Amino acid sequence: MSKPCIICNNSDSALITIEDQLLVVRCRVCGLIYVDSESPGEVESQAQHWEDLYFDLHTNSPDRYESRKILFRKFLKSKKGKMLLERKNRVLDIGCGKGSFLHLLSRMGIKEIYGLDTSEIAIQFMKKRNGINAFAGDLKDANYRDNFFDLITLWDVLEHIPDATLILTEIRRILRKEGILYIRVPNAHYLLFKYFIWGKIFKQEKCFIPKYHYYNFSPGNLRRILKKAGFERIDIRPGMPEIYGSLVRRFVHRILYVMSLFIFMGTRRIPFTCFMIEAESLR
Repeated sequence: MSKPCIICNNSDSALITIEDQLLVVRCRVCGLIYVDSESPGEVESQAQHWEDLYFDLHTNSPDRYESRKILFRKFLKSKKGKMLLERKNRVLDIGCGKGSFLHLLSRMGIKEIYGLDTSEIAIQFMKKRNGINAFAGDLKDANYRDNFFDLITLWDVLEHIPDATLILTEIRRILRKEGILYIRVPNAHYLLFKYFIWGKIFKQEKCFIPKYHYYNFSPGNLRRILKKAGFERIDIRPGMPEIYGSLVRRFVHRILYVMSLFIFMGTRRIPFTCFMIEAESLR
């Protein structure tokens, strides 16, 4: 008996692969890819992983860290980014890390900025360096008021949360009427393609990272879970890439992103590594 799917509550799943001694399965009804495990040690292990990551991010992965800041700058300068921030006075970034995105928002004149992350190290760094109102812990424990935020963002965060349905329901509670939720996640369709090419044929790369990715969403099943949590007016588009690594890797990602935009415009399907989804809270 598999762990029930969080979207359709179906327990009938198909095994895709086993990574790090964890079963990666796909729901036969809605297609959600998830880790079929309820080990109590997983959450603690992941929390320690993020503490270690934030502790040495600047020294061990400076290229990756800089690529995140470049991604945020490009997004905020884009037409979509500017539209998203219009008349948004109170913003919460969930999984804010050391606050790169929030720091850019403060420089753009956003009036009230809040951050939330499970990492004490990241939050203390952000408070000390940027003076941003931030909370270390789970969203429920932050006790934000009903209808409090104009905009809530999750940048590559939702896939790491054990109960995605619970946090989306809580987000809707604290998001004001006609407030916006903006999410970026890896694209499960791309991960499946990557697995069948690199994983099955060449057996060179782990693709699903089940120790840290509880879920891998496709545009369709993420839309479904958002509707289940009470969101409407859901808009999905290819996500901007993070450009880091070798020159070849950077070049390939830029080409893939441009190609994905043309495919999306023609078919409304998203073939790229990640996608962004915007949802509105209507009460």
